[in-house]
Amino acid sequence: KDEGFFIVDFDKTMTKCFLEDGSRAFDSHDILASCPKMSWGCKRMMELLMNKYQPIQNNTRMTKEEKVPYMEEWSQLVNQLILGQGLTRDDVESAVRDCMNFRLRNGVQELFQIAHSNNIPLIVVSAGHGNVIEEVIGQCIKKANGELGTPWNNVFILSNSMVWSREGRHTGFSDPHLHM
Repeated sequence: KDEGFFIVDFDKTMTKCFLEDGSRAFDSHDILASCPKMSWGCKRMMELLMNKYQPIQNNTRMTKEEKVPYMEEWSQLVNQLILGQGLTRDDVESAVRDCMNFRLRNGVQELFQIAHSNNIPLIVVSAGHGNVIEEVIGQCIKKANGELGTPWNNVFILSNSMVWSREGRHTGFSDPHLHM
């Protein structure tokens, strides 16, 4: 029997690139940075790092091999900044709940529902924050029966994840680190 599955990217694939007013929509890093606990200095430094490294990521004249060290450096620097913010699981949950600057693309909910009702594995791959992605799926995508917030037994997230202590405090990141 030929078994199938879906693989989807999160940032700017499941989510829109732009909001209705034409402004840039948030990706998973931006959603996390919208958490009120994140300091202005951390947010500003993340923005400066993006301004430095995103042109390298998008540079069509560089090879993947040339880009990788820069992408690893960018990830390490951003993760160090985030780790210093003292975030908790509850902070990630509220960041997603309170963030108004991201949108799921049309058809995402239907894709999840079709995959779920047919027991087709759906794998979300992302260099973003898996914990944010998990919250977006749980808070924003309804099952066919209207349920919201219950686990999707067919959905698997392959992404960078924040590691938590037993008390729910952020203590590090999953390894290996995924990037472009």
